[in-house]
Amino acid sequence: MARSQVATEAFQGKKVTVIGLAREGLALARFLSSHGAEVTVSDSKPAIELEPAMRQLDGLGVCFSLGANREEVVLSADLVFVSPGVPPSIAPLTAARRAGVPISSATRLFFQLCPGRTVGVTGSCGKSTTTTLLGQMLDAAGKKVLVGGNLGTPLLERLPEMDQETWAVLELSSFQLESMEESPNVAVITNLKPDHLDRHASLEDYASAKANIFRHQHPDDYLLLNYDDPAVKAMAQEAPSRVLFFSIEKDLGAGGYLRRGELVVSLEGMKIATICPAAEVRLLGRHNLYNVLAASLAAVICGVEARVAGQVARSFRGLPHRLELVRTVNGVSYYNDSIATTPDRAIAAINAFNRSVILISGGRDKRLPMDPLAKAIRQRCKAVILYGEGGELLQDVLAKRTAHGEDILIQRRAHAFERAVETAASLAKAGDVVLLAPGFTSFDQFPSYEERGVRFKELVEGLR
Repeated sequence: MARSQVATEAFQGKKVTVIGLAREGLALARFLSSHGAEVTVSDSKPAIELEPAMRQLDGLGVCFSLGANREEVVLSADLVFVSPGVPPSIAPLTAARRAGVPISSATRLFFQLCPGRTVGVTGSCGKSTTTTLLGQMLDAAGKKVLVGGNLGTPLLERLPEMDQETWAVLELSSFQLESMEESPNVAVITNLKPDHLDRHASLEDYASAKANIFRHQHPDDYLLLNYDDPAVKAMAQEAPSRVLFFSIEKDLGAGGYLRRGELVVSLEGMKIATICPAAEVRLLGRHNLYNVLAASLAAVICGVEARVAGQVARSFRGLPHRLELVRTVNGVSYYNDSIATTPDRAIAAINAFNRSVILISGGRDKRLPMDPLAKAIRQRCKAVILYGEGGELLQDVLAKRTAHGEDILIQRRAHAFERAVETAASLAKAGDVVLLAPGFTSFDQFPSYEERGVRFKELVEGLR
């Protein structure tokens, strides 16, 4: 009997509580109910906010406990599944752990049931681009591949499509990794910067969650690490698997690296193979060379020819909301990098251009250091338009730098996002870049960075 069939029989007749009715919660509810579980979905939001999601579960016999996550709903379950956005510290989960109720997640369940081979990609920045590139490289090589995890469709419901020859490529967030007890066959860590400190107690806790991507690997598995990021490089000391590095600053001789202007890979017993000249990568920014190298090195490990990986690297134009050129109006180029929800991401976006940048920045704070972003703005930007809650915080940091004698740049405040875009457009001259790289989450004015990016594109398309 197949591995997944044996495991899923265990859900028949079991009382299962799923906490969180977002993307993964929906996938879990559908999957578990289809395998005979008595599913109750718990969510702190009221029913009126969750109606669209609830309709997707019509006819499946799923029960709902909404408006709060109640201890009795969790304690009455045989098994509890938690969505990534739900903090593990909430009282019902604390009570469940105390009572010995098993707690799991969609990601853990997928790894337990997956019949194929797995590649996991994590990091503070570049996860989605690296994951997508790798998936396209495997597909171009004729491999059977499914791409998901934190990106796109949850793969749990696509298990019937998978067999032993399938490569499952997953973007994995720190929230998904923090409870993991299995690791992928190939693990990639792109970088490690301060992030999600509104959820994780410290940078050390955040890094520890990321490290679960390799902690449970086997000796014949692979771990690919960014050599140029000291915190990531140091993780090699903990690895139970085979470690390879990628770098654009050092000719490593093995792994993936930049050599005389070309991106190359080299594995044990293999000649150095060229992926492509760095100048032929269409993605903007030094940070994207790391993403291409990481994806290419992983692809070669998975059996893809360097030549094929190079074809994808040359043709890949990037994902929405990631340094996405929206439009050029009167010689002004408008770029959407709404994915830049941290100061480090915003800095990388600013540094991708050698033209005058008018930055739009703001959103909700994640308790991350802002002084490096303020410094980059002072050094690299012609103007900054600050909006919302985060804009007010960043304005204070910029004011302190001005007090220390740094040059004054053009600053404008706009409470509403729409007004920020209008102001940026009014300041721009031919040859300038107007860049949406907020440095904060979207949650003060938008439900997601995607919706923020979509609104930016609408506003830019409306410019005369």
